[in-house]
Amino acid sequence: MTYTDTSLDKVLGPLPDLFSDGRGGRFDSPECWPEQRELILRNSVPLLFGGMPPEPEVFYCRHMYANCYLITAGNSEKQISFFMQLHRPKIEGKCPVVICGDLFGFNDEKIKEANRRGFIAAVFNRCMLSADNYRVERDYGLFNVYPDETFSTIAAWAWGYHRCVDALCGMDFVDTDCIAITGLSRGGKTTLLAAATDERIKFVQSCCSGAAGSGCFRYEQYADEETVNKYGLGDPRSETLTDLLRAVPYWLGPDMKDYVGRETELPFDMHFLKAAVAPRYLLETISMDDVWANPRGCYLTYKAAKEVYEFLGVGENIAQNFRYGPHSHDIYDYCKFYDFIECARRGVRYPWHNSELIYGDIL
Repeated sequence: MTYTDTSLDKVLGPLPDLFSDGRGGRFDSPECWPEQRELILRNSVPLLFGGMPPEPEVFYCRHMYANCYLITAGNSEKQISFFMQLHRPKIEGKCPVVICGDLFGFNDEKIKEANRRGFIAAVFNRCMLSADNYRVERDYGLFNVYPDETFSTIAAWAWGYHRCVDALCGMDFVDTDCIAITGLSRGGKTTLLAAATDERIKFVQSCCSGAAGSGCFRYEQYADEETVNKYGLGDPRSETLTDLLRAVPYWLGPDMKDYVGRETELPFDMHFLKAAVAPRYLLETISMDDVWANPRGCYLTYKAAKEVYEFLGVGENIAQNFRYGPHSHDIYDYCKFYDFIECARRGVRYPWHNSELIYGDIL
């Protein structure tokens, strides 16, 4: 048994067509992409994540001290505040920025490497927008600001990325044409949503994000017991919609529960959010050992989304880098993202895309 043996996997059904215009016709012109992108988002985000929180009526960013900024946003009656730290390289002029909302995602090593390459490293704690506390009650964080909305915790976190972008766009030392975001696991689900719904974000990395992230609801990956033992895999199968709703239902929209056991009836799969990033840049970094994150399902939705990228003439703007190892977001993954950004800025081919070499003839 090898990682490319798919004999135990389950294909629940075909992926919905990204090129359908919803009226019995086809999206057949790159000029129509903005309209098609909006249709894709309407068919996925409200159901999957309960929609997005509203755009803020009130917004301001205060420089508190040293590298710390306080962002405040909300409506005229209530606001929420959270901190963002900026680690700037010691160079003059406008700099590109990489934002991570996973509080401990940017350690000193990753920040130092970002600065060495001329990137600002921006860090905030997405859990200040909505605590990841396994409570289904909506009486905290951003839910208090917008109590009548149905958005999920992941949507609240994505809204936090958008507010960081708001703040950065008001700073004269930021290259606003090169705003990048990154996150691991639930943070990677968040970055995919944030980039899909905000075109100011030019680059996104989703790392080991699995179900409701880079994975696929219609493809379940399995490893046999021998492979699990040999490679020390944490789980013998990929995460499913049932798993998400049992453990963390507040991550998803309230109507997703109606699709347990009916995943093939979902009007979308995760290729919808990937395609919604186009023609901007999307990099997925995934461990082949991380069966729970469904690397083969990630590849299937990548392939489907890439059809849109290629139709738009930007097939090189979406890529995957597979590695071995744990469910993590270490310096290797960060460097691959930095490389991805630098290649795009130089107009050269990204050399580390390898998923088609692994799965191209199998899936």
